[in-house]
Amino acid sequence: MAAVLTEAGAGFHTGDMNVHFSPEIQAKLECAAAQQGRNTESLIQEAVERLLNYDEWFARQVEEGLLAADRGEFVEHDEIGKLIDSRWAFDSKILRSVAKCDAAGYATSQELKTGTRALS
Repeated sequence: MAAVLTEAGAGFHTGDMNVHFSPEIQAKLECAAAQQGRNTESLIQEAVERLLNYDEWFARQVEEGLLAADRGEFVEHDEIGKLIDSRWAFDSKILRSVAKCDAAGYATSQELKTGTRALS
């Protein structure tokens, strides 16, 4: 099943699903993909996969935490910061790509492709 990011419709379509993006989000996707040397389809696929994996992980962590609390097991206050830091590591390359797209201020796919900003 091939997926297609349509420029005119600002949407993502597989045989079974059609997701529409605002022009701003589409431009950010295209910019981030270009910064990473990827196509938008693979970037969207990875983003959805990360979201679903995170949701699964989060649900497991909540369940484990509730079971631990039921057993009277708690994390000491001093350890909370260390746990948060270790669990919220982000891929800095992706964050830098998104920041560059925001900094460039591209609002449309055409502006991203031409590297020019339309005057408002």
